[in-house]
Amino acid sequence: MRFTNNTSIIKTIENIGIGDIFVIAGQSNASGRGFTLNSYSHSNLKACLFGNDYKWKELVDAVDNNSGQIDIVSNDSAAKGSPWPIVATNVMQSHSIPIAFIPTAKGGSSILEWQPGSNHSDPSTLYGSMNRRIKAAGGKVKAILFYQGERDAFSNTSQTNYEQRLNQFVNTVAADFPGIKVIIGQIGHADNTGLDRIRKAQFKVINSNPNAILGPATYDIKLSDKNGDFLHFKSDKDMLEFSRRWYMTLNQIYYSGVNGYGPILDINNIIYNYIDNKIIVPFTDEKTPAINIKSTVSPDSFDLNNNGSVNISAVNIKKDIVEITPSSILNITKSIKLSYASLNKGVNKAIYDMDNLPAQNFYDVIVKMEKSIKTLPNYFNGNIHLYPNPAEQKLFIRIQNSVNVINIKIYDIHRKLVLTDHQVVENNITRLNLSILEKGIYYIFIEAGQEIISQKLLKK
Repeated sequence: MRFTNNTSIIKTIENIGIGDIFVIAGQSNASGRGFTLNSYSHSNLKACLFGNDYKWKELVDAVDNNSGQIDIVSNDSAAKGSPWPIVATNVMQSHSIPIAFIPTAKGGSSILEWQPGSNHSDPSTLYGSMNRRIKAAGGKVKAILFYQGERDAFSNTSQTNYEQRLNQFVNTVAADFPGIKVIIGQIGHADNTGLDRIRKAQFKVINSNPNAILGPATYDIKLSDKNGDFLHFKSDKDMLEFSRRWYMTLNQIYYSGVNGYGPILDINNIIYNYIDNKIIVPFTDEKTPAINIKSTVSPDSFDLNNNGSVNISAVNIKKDIVEITPSSILNITKSIKLSYASLNKGVNKAIYDMDNLPAQNFYDVIVKMEKSIKTLPNYFNGNIHLYPNPAEQKLFIRIQNSVNVINIKIYDIHRKLVLTDHQVVENNITRLNLSILEKGIYYIFIEAGQEIISQKLLKK
């Protein structure tokens, strides 16, 4: 740099960074535990790193190297290969935007250790160290990439406590650095029953806190093979996929990517088709079809509860839905709940989209019965009317279309066919004798020409 009004004054600056900065926070999988030290590549752009020594340098693995560590609280001597050089390569090659990282993660850290102290810049706390390094690095941080929770799963942190502490972390970031959001990656494969508590808490924060953003799902990647340890992304294959999913998420959020997540559950339209004994689970996605037919999903991927656990005999993919067949008829007078990929049931058995991104797991979603009726064509469109309902001995059926004969089937709540009849229609009306039926709930199907209706019927 040279001052034009005094050419004798010269100031040299070796590097000026132009690009996007991301902060890395969380525990060991954010710090990196891969077998291979990764490197970025680009023909003319450089990726950078604001190291633990508070110095800018070119990006190299281990990204979280503790050489020259200043803030001892985040000293991570076990840091090895990480996904971040690969993520940088993907962004730079796809969008020609230089990328930089500020590593602040600490292996084995709990969500409690990420809580801010009274002094938000206190370098003796993980939050304070992160806060201070963001300020020291200069420039505008794009987002905080937070991948943490395995420690809390193992230490039996309650869902409520984790949720409160994660919210506190996210809200403090938003207050200290307006505009910076926290992207929360979902913890993956680990041999511990506490996984679901942490994942549920993460989902609740993401869905309720406007300063939190959904990160990549990793529950389906098996971390116990390829010399793995049931916890860390170690092998080159696993690390490459871990990196790809972080890139896909960032690409959609910040770089106009069209697909950052797997199939999205259509939670309001999960239905139980009583007559066919099928649970219809619909999904949507940025690409069509929503579900890759080659998905490895299986009956073991789900948990079905209907006043007790129910086995699943088959799972089939049909374009945008997963069709689940229970091994027994469900009791529609009891609640029906469905969970997907709880604990490690989604490992190598997931629902994928056309970019092989996995659907987010879900827990205890209520399956509705009544909407299964609406899957039939011309549902009660005014041309067929049943009355009275509830009925005692007789049910009247009014047909507004010009049909002469209708076919009737009635099923009880256990899907057993209890009555069939063929009725001749005179003057657009006929009646059905219900005297043989006991009191209770039934389902009546009426076929009148090209129209079919199905309706719940109560016999008094």
